[in-house]
Amino acid sequence: MTGPWTSIRRVLREPLLHFAILGAGVFWLGTLANDPDEPDRTLVVSRDVQERIVADLEAKLGRPPSEAERTQAIDGWVDGELLYREGLALGLDRDDPMVRQRVIQKMEFVSTNLEVPQEPDDATLRAFMARAPERWAGPPRYDFMVLTLPRLPEETDDARAQQALESLRAGADPKSVGGRHASGKGFSAANLMGTYGPEIGAAVAELPPGEWAMLPNPGGWTLVHVEAVQPGEGLPFEKIRNRVLLDFKASRRGTALRERLDELRTRYAVSLEP
Repeated sequence: MTGPWTSIRRVLREPLLHFAILGAGVFWLGTLANDPDEPDRTLVVSRDVQERIVADLEAKLGRPPSEAERTQAIDGWVDGELLYREGLALGLDRDDPMVRQRVIQKMEFVSTNLEVPQEPDDATLRAFMARAPERWAGPPRYDFMVLTLPRLPEETDDARAQQALESLRAGADPKSVGGRHASGKGFSAANLMGTYGPEIGAAVAELPPGEWAMLPNPGGWTLVHVEAVQPGEGLPFEKIRNRVLLDFKASRRGTALRERLDELRTRYAVSLEP
């Protein structure tokens, strides 16, 4: 039998055609494998990850895990990693504020812990402390007066207390107002709260010197006056060294993060969509 089919069969039996088809297939597979849009399908569980998984499991169990438990834990981690990668490929991480915040936090940690800086000596810490000594000073102290006006049986409003407050603000002698008087000097906010209660302690701590304020109380009204405020005294370095050290490290981490962000901004074109 002759004709076109005989010619086609003859061509299909040619070794050169087989070689060309095989070469094209290999080329296609290689192109697919190197496609930059194709996600990486390799999952290597590093030795560090294995050790961390086993250490976490041991801490949870309170004993060394068996080989079966170890294998199960690593398999569980692999399952989670596979789901995580596929979730990223599907874009499930996008527009999720919780995921975004978690990634930001991890990136901040990485950016500020890329290298372990040398521990600062006392001279460095003292110099850091000298830049803002008030930051580590003791609490301020207050000189104050408290005047309590009991409510009279016939009173239905706070008109008398308001009148007393206006008189005091105009410079009247507190003794002319009546009521019960108490005063103190050099009290910290904590001392005030412990002695007179949180409301009066907070009012004294917030009032500028020379001001009066009125607070209601169950039996009437309390008029509070701040006479003077003494700044907190500086504390000796030896007593607060650990606090200064923690603040120094926090400051250094903040500087490292800012430098990292400045560097990243040079690599990105940031614009606001109109």
